[in-house]
Amino acid sequence: SYSELEDAVFHNIASLKNEQWSQIVQPPLLHLLPDALIDFNAVRADHGRLQYSFAVNDNVYILYHRANNFTRVSAELVDLTVHNTALVKSDVLTPELGRMKLMTWVNQAFIREAAGLPLYTDVGRLMASNFIQPFPDYVFV
Repeated sequence: SYSELEDAVFHNIASLKNEQWSQIVQPPLLHLLPDALIDFNAVRADHGRLQYSFAVNDNVYILYHRANNFTRVSAELVDLTVHNTALVKSDVLTPELGRMKLMTWVNQAFIREAAGLPLYTDVGRLMASNFIQPFPDYVFV
């Protein structure tokens, strides 16, 4: 259930508070917090019905986000305070973009299934990666 998903995430957040920051940015601790949670309540492509609940990681600590451009985007910014205008690497949290990406992915896959179209060719590669980690009744993204 969705509440069990939330309980697991909040438990993992509590356990991360006891860890060193340098350890959080590496697996396995880095993978304790999912980029998103999805709970599919109803999926009936033949009847055009899709119902799901989801949440995207919007934690304020940047180290609680993987640097995979889902909810944490890396960018190089120009530092105008330096005489020769140096580039400075910066990470920005983007949970709103993560929400839009997730809804788009789920909705596109559902529409393609309902229309009888093949899934995108990179879906198999994506599902085989650590980016999406399937579990029995839900998906950690």
